[in-house]
Amino acid sequence: MSLVVSVRTPNGIVIAGDTLTSVTRTQNTTAQGQPPTSTASSFPASTSTTKVFSFLGSLGVGVTGHPYVGGHSVESVIRQAGKELAGSPIKSVEKATRKLGARVRQQITNATDKVSLVVCGYDGHEARTVTAAVTQKQVRLPTNGASAAGPGVSVTGEGYVVQALWKLASDRKVSVGSTFFSLRDAIEHAKFLIRITEGYQRFFLEPQTVGGMIDVGLIDQLEGFKWIQRASHIVPEK
Repeated sequence: MSLVVSVRTPNGIVIAGDTLTSVTRTQNTTAQGQPPTSTASSFPASTSTTKVFSFLGSLGVGVTGHPYVGGHSVESVIRQAGKELAGSPIKSVEKATRKLGARVRQQITNATDKVSLVVCGYDGHEARTVTAAVTQKQVRLPTNGASAAGPGVSVTGEGYVVQALWKLASDRKVSVGSTFFSLRDAIEHAKFLIRITEGYQRFFLEPQTVGGMIDVGLIDQLEGFKWIQRASHIVPEK
């Protein structure tokens, strides 16, 4: 499932994601005189899957859900969409999300596959994170359009550990200080949320769906997207 975190600060937007791809295997067993039973287990298939991307130069995109659609990796679909839309004016983060979602949807051939997109960027001077759930039938955005705007933190994918932390903070009447985060704070916070989810799954014997390395991108209002940490990328030999 994976986890993508976006942190919006007054100085820029950080988007980070883990690089683990898990596969679920179901084993069927039949005992004499007993009804058949099935046991599902999750195991890592790759620890270097790219889930964070630069898109159209000024946006960051994160992906969770099914890693392959229609025989293609979601990564290749996003890269192709970027080439096709490179000359088209994108007037808002929401419209970019809809256009990208439509292209991912065109490739989905299995009715049970679902891909979640996280698109980060600026609408004018406002930092924005927009999410979309993409299936064979539709591209669904939140009913109010944009997911979140202004300083804050958004998570997509396996966010139950983060949600538990936020509830603990709410119960103690404290909150995340993203309004005052420096970019370094935002980077470390995004990585912390991913690592604590990975650690919880490991030590509490949860299925391992978050892990591997961490990719981190930064979206600046003036300079667009740039990589801070690209752990999953293959660096050619010199």
